[in-house]
Amino acid sequence: MMNLKSLGSRLAAAAALSVALALPSLANAAELYSGSNADVRTVLYYKASTAALSQFLPAGWELSPFTTAPSAGANLQIEFVDQLYAVDPKGTVGAPYRYVLFGIPVHKTGSSENVLMLFDGLSRGGAGPYGIAETAADDVNRGVHYSSSPTAVSEAWNFEGGGEKVSLKRNSNVAR
Repeated sequence: MMNLKSLGSRLAAAAALSVALALPSLANAAELYSGSNADVRTVLYYKASTAALSQFLPAGWELSPFTTAPSAGANLQIEFVDQLYAVDPKGTVGAPYRYVLFGIPVHKTGSSENVLMLFDGLSRGGAGPYGIAETAADDVNRGVHYSSSPTAVSEAWNFEGGGEKVSLKRNSNVAR
């Protein structure tokens, strides 16, 4: 025969489990599917002039350089994005496009929570998914060669528009 203390413990455990199982569905209920995409990204980190980057910060925000390797000390992130596939909420396949984004690691004054603030970009599609890019002509060539030798990767990116120009050319071998 089960005593009341044991029954109470089991009921409390069952209630806690029920709440725990319900939480993910409650959180998901508030989400709105806006689409899906697959990208290949080349991300570069730089230590740029603090004075130059500060010009892009709105009032109440401060620079907060990256603190973990391999980007420790960097205060500028440049991300080249090759979108391979994209669908909207209805499942309609959209035309993929390429863009380059510029971000600064920051935190609100008085806060220790660091975030990446995107402040500029270039894209054939204009404002792009983050609403910050300027319309630009793009010329992107990416290639990967697989063989029994090390894998060879080559990239050439060129964007020009809105009075800005960004280029990247990279060749590398990836050992297995």
